[in-house]
Amino acid sequence: MSPESRAGVVSQQLPRELAAELLALARAHGADFAEVYGEHTTLTTFVFEESRLKSSELRVVQGLGVRAIRGSETGYAYADGFDPDDLREAARVASRIARDGAAGSRPVAFHAVDAAPPFTLREPAASALDEDEVEQLIG
Repeated sequence: MSPESRAGVVSQQLPRELAAELLALARAHGADFAEVYGEHTTLTTFVFEESRLKSSELRVVQGLGVRAIRGSETGYAYADGFDPDDLREAARVASRIARDGAAGSRPVAFHAVDAAPPFTLREPAASALDEDEVEQLIG
């Protein structure tokens, strides 16, 4: 499928009015910029073994990402598929992420500490066992 055909699939799934609504939702909490990114990708895989077709797979990946930027904060959310309610929720989530991390909010303090490991591996398992070793393990 050509890039033009894929763009046609996305534009059929995402009417201009819905795209405008998603941008408005993404900017609802004060974002300076918002964008939507539609994706429709068809992946085909063939596995050959000893000159014979062993397996094949056809996958379609489609969805929409919404990004909202407020100051130096960026919110991003992705929805699999093109269900309008899912797309609206992705726009709201991106907007909230950009808002909640916006300038003026207090950064969360953290620090790294040296902690004891939760366990010590004393006798690593062998990557391969011979028949005698398997017999000993299973008794």
